[in-house]
Amino acid sequence: MKPAQTEVTLLHWKLIVSELGCVIRAGIEACVAADAQILIHHHNAILSSFGDGTCETGSSARWL
Repeated sequence: MKPAQTEVTLLHWKLIVSELGCVIRAGIEACVAADAQILIHHHNAILSSFGDGTCETGSSARWL
């Protein structure tokens, strides 16, 4: 697996783990609004990292 693919895979796993933690702590209803913001931020960070050719997510993707 290439480094860029590894980074994207790790970001997706972080999202899944974060979601599970949210559901366990607060219940599904409390996570809906937060999920929308996390997903937008997460995918914007990935798209921008590929857009400039560096495939580095940087601080903009550190939402955990």
